[in-house]
Amino acid sequence: MKASATRTARELVSTRLAASLLVLGLLPLLPVDEASAQALCAQGDVGCRLPRPGQVLPTPPAGKQAALLDLEGQWVAVVTEDWRSYMITAPKGDYESMPLNGIGRQVADAWNPDATDTDACMAYGAAAIMRMPSRFRISWESNEVLKIETDAGMQVRKLHFTKSAEQQAAPSRQGYSSAKWVQEGEPVGKKTFGTLEVETSNLLAGLLRKNGVPFSDKAVVTEYYDRFKAGTGEEWLVVTTIVDDPQYLYEPFTTSTHLMKDPRPASWKPESCLRGKPGLKK
Repeated sequence: MKASATRTARELVSTRLAASLLVLGLLPLLPVDEASAQALCAQGDVGCRLPRPGQVLPTPPAGKQAALLDLEGQWVAVVTEDWRSYMITAPKGDYESMPLNGIGRQVADAWNPDATDTDACMAYGAAAIMRMPSRFRISWESNEVLKIETDAGMQVRKLHFTKSAEQQAAPSRQGYSSAKWVQEGEPVGKKTFGTLEVETSNLLAGLLRKNGVPFSDKAVVTEYYDRFKAGTGEEWLVVTTIVDDPQYLYEPFTTSTHLMKDPRPASWKPESCLRGKPGLKK
């Protein structure tokens, strides 16, 4: 997976650097401040300097202070693939490209939008909401919490960079999301590059698609947020979503969703959750 590959690359670079320093006899002279020492120790790196007895090292910055990407602003989904599942509710039994196991197919085949969908927001949970043809407003609620609002279903997600009491709350549509910045490659000058990694659990069971394709309350959702600027000037946000559900999926379900920066505040038009009636848009 992406996170594992990132760690492997970082460890390889670190090992080569340490080996070179040892050959040159410079490693004992390498200056390490306390914050750097804590980070090195956490990574199991060569040159780790443990704190003296009774010494309390400062906590490395997280959240807004340590941001590797600027995700704030309004974004709009651009439907570049899977138009049928994006824009309309497909008929019952249409779960093309979905890695449903036998039990998952049984649940999808039994779907009845009038009797089964007791909650109109079943398809608006964290496992599926970023795949909606929606607009998203991203802002910092605090230095440790990044908030995502959606106009489709009027959902609110909170990405926590430090532990929160909300982690012990009852399961919900958006669950509990733990976030962290992941550096990619080596800094270029003062510029550091990376991605936002988010893991969400403590979810209510819901729908991956509005036509009854299920995910269970055992599902764990892992996301990666990457931002880039096109040659024509548009700002893009790519959200890679991996849903791992041992109850209904025989393998993780992965999607990649493209969002474009939307500079038009007036285009924000919140609406409540819509039930999954076949042929219904959004």
